[in-house]
Amino acid sequence: MPRPKILIVDCHEDVLIALENLFENNGFDTTTAWTAGDAMRLLDLVAFDLVLLNEYLSEGPAEEVLRAMRRRGIGTPCMILQPSAPPMLDSRSFRSLGVVGIACKHQAVELLEKVRDHLDSVRLRRELERVPA
Repeated sequence: MPRPKILIVDCHEDVLIALENLFENNGFDTTTAWTAGDAMRLLDLVAFDLVLLNEYLSEGPAEEVLRAMRRRGIGTPCMILQPSAPPMLDSRSFRSLGVVGIACKHQAVELLEKVRDHLDSVRLRRELERVPA
């Protein structure tokens, strides 16, 4: 079974390194990006299973990145990363933009669990769709 591919987008090097190590050491293939522009270029080239997107990047808020993704037809689900415990953002306003959750980027165990839960639910849904009625 292939390792899930995750794109981590954050403008803080220490966060990128920590999250890259966390996910790589727990069975994921990770790619990192510092900017929204870099993330968009990667999303045009690679099919990721999930994007972990910091709530604010140097170019602006995550909402702008999400809208740009959807305008370009990139439907990859995203999880918003925040520096403190959620919910600082109203997740309901982001669902239409493909946000599947909000997580604190400094709580590694909880973040890893949320990512696994999301990917497991997607995998289960796909398996159920293949089962004849």
